[in-house]
Amino acid sequence: MVRERHPDINRLHVFSDGPATQYKQKGNFYLLSQEPFKKGFQAVSWNFFEASHGKGAPDGGGSTLKRSADRIVKHGEDIPNAETMFHQLKKSGTSVELFLVGEEEVLDGTQLVPVK
Repeated sequence: MVRERHPDINRLHVFSDGPATQYKQKGNFYLLSQEPFKKGFQAVSWNFFEASHGKGAPDGGGSTLKRSADRIVKHGEDIPNAETMFHQLKKSGTSVELFLVGEEEVLDGTQLVPVK
């Protein structure tokens, strides 16, 4: 999405919180070391921030989605899995860009494509 909307960008900076679980996910590091370069980025950095301390985008995006999901459940909808949550959040009109990544995409290492 970034390459399509802003083809002149060549450096990717990832911001996230909750590093304890992410350090245990070797797949995250593999994807970060491979996928951005396949898409034409020249450099990548991954910046970890302590969870829930208002550090900006990582906390703001997550908080927005959590509040939206809470509101959906309060209105009587069930969210039993990630796919349902994805579709419910898309339907809610959130401005956060969402991507549904299937298990086969992660396991195969194929191109990640946003689901409309």
